[in-house]
Amino acid sequence: MSNSPQSRYGEQFLHSQDSDLQHSPAVKGEQARRARLQQLRESRAQHDEDYVVPTEHVPRDIQLDDQATTDLDAQPNLEPHHGLGSEVHTKPAEKIEDWLAILQHTHEDHRDDPRVLERIKASYHKRYVVHEENIPKAVYELEARIARNMGYGDIPITDEYRHARAQELIAGQEESLDRWVDYLTSEALPTRCGSSTGHLLAW
Repeated sequence: MSNSPQSRYGEQFLHSQDSDLQHSPAVKGEQARRARLQQLRESRAQHDEDYVVPTEHVPRDIQLDDQATTDLDAQPNLEPHHGLGSEVHTKPAEKIEDWLAILQHTHEDHRDDPRVLERIKASYHKRYVVHEENIPKAVYELEARIARNMGYGDIPITDEYRHARAQELIAGQEESLDRWVDYLTSEALPTRCGSSTGHLLAW
């Protein structure tokens, strides 16, 4: 991603649509990572030692709206040579740009390793797909009422029925989410810069 202010149209648009995005755990988490990285680099300079960012100093999950949007288990050791940068920014568009760079690194830079994408999908499943115990009873009652109105008769809402329907709902959500992840990390469409590097950073 470019550091030129003229190229931050997407980041500025996101900020204009959601001025609180710069204060989200995801964006703040990336600035915290950069601050820690700077501290570790200064420590290396003081002790003149070989430098590697310890994994325990890197946030394993960068969160948005109290839920993670990246799976840093895929690449937890974010060292300087990965090109993610270490400069701490204060301007909204720059902070959002830094966060988007993390998304690009975790979601688009590992297409040659399907295991990474599977871990990302599993992380999204865990955080965004409904859990069976959280499905309201009203959902099953509504389905039974619709079935009755369509002439299928009364459907007893047993534990077995609820479990089976819950598994269908969960599978449907996972399949839909996987399709979006595949689409947004594909190389099918050009980005705002005219290069084919996926949809995640396309505006």
